[in-house]
Amino acid sequence: MATRTLPNMRHSLTKPRPAADEYTGALLLEQLAYLIPDGVRLRIDRPWRGLPNEYIVCERAGYARVWIHCAADVDARDADGYRLPDHYDIPQAKLWVVAAVVTDDESTRFVYDGFSAPDDMSARAQIVQCAEAVAVQLGVSPFCGSCEDTGTVTHYHHSTDGVTGWSECEWPPCVERRAKARAKYEAQEATRRVEEAAHTCADDLCCPPF
Repeated sequence: MATRTLPNMRHSLTKPRPAADEYTGALLLEQLAYLIPDGVRLRIDRPWRGLPNEYIVCERAGYARVWIHCAADVDARDADGYRLPDHYDIPQAKLWVVAAVVTDDESTRFVYDGFSAPDDMSARAQIVQCAEAVAVQLGVSPFCGSCEDTGTVTHYHHSTDGVTGWSECEWPPCVERRAKARAKYEAQEATRRVEEAAHTCADDLCCPPF
């Protein structure tokens, strides 16, 4: 599939902060490296020379490249009092959304849309789901780290780690598995009802209740 090259693209040597600093960059790269095969290239790029925005770029032969960035809370400020720009490496505590987009000859679209994530979703949960969605976009079918393939995501309080609730996992492969499981169950139930309607008891001990 053909891809478009953004103007004024140049390679950036910016490296993510250490994982111990709890910034998004190290966690994103860690999750991506865990999920995707060696054939996928990860690099950091700054598309526009005049802007500070930097992205993680994922490339694999035969697939459109994926661009990943993070947006901080609107009230988040740097040491000089300026609003934090969109960047792949920002403090996890100040994260608003993670987003991954792909551009090809058809359109520019989200691979992962953190803007639609629940308000109480943690930074780590967003990053894990984003990395999984990127892996799928690049032709990999990983294990779901958000629900552990159960189909249900557990939500935790951001301060106490106490369980605050549950929700259905919205990762596309999990949604598809859930739909298939539901369709299979409904088909089995329909078959059971037809068989019960057609059944004729042979004697008083044929069918419960006795």
